[in-house]
Amino acid sequence: MSNITVFKFRGQYFIALWMCVTSGLCIFLGGIWIKRDGALGGGIFLLISLSLTILVGGLILAGRSVLSIDDQCLSRQIFGKTWQKIKWGNVSLITAFPVSSMRGLNARGFNIYPTTKPIFRITPSGKITFTDQLENISELIALINDYASQKKIPITIRKTLFDELKPSDKL
Repeated sequence: MSNITVFKFRGQYFIALWMCVTSGLCIFLGGIWIKRDGALGGGIFLLISLSLTILVGGLILAGRSVLSIDDQCLSRQIFGKTWQKIKWGNVSLITAFPVSSMRGLNARGFNIYPTTKPIFRITPSGKITFTDQLENISELIALINDYASQKKIPITIRKTLFDELKPSDKL
């Protein structure tokens, strides 16, 4: 039995709450629209607004989902349900790169690329992507470095936004 280590982003429940409140507001406004002006306009509003809320909220939740790592694989979960997994024997490359946002937040991003892409995937490459905004990120990086060394998985890093990816022994 392998030892599983879990790494969490803060705010997963806040995002779910935001999705519920926003959806409720859309339903309330759509209901008023339907009552006042008829079903067509209100129905279209409901369809578009709820679809956007679910899409945006779902993507944010997926990007901030829990990471679990053990001897077998790296996986992602949302509210305890695994939705993405890459076994260490299926990892072809690990990359690290700087990330900058419009809020002035500078972070470091990481990609774990599979050799064989899963059937169900959000990204075309099937990669697991995360930033260093996780709790205990230094422990996660140490574990990934250990597994990459053991499994002889190549690592490439980019030091600045405009550098090219260069081979490295560790993240």
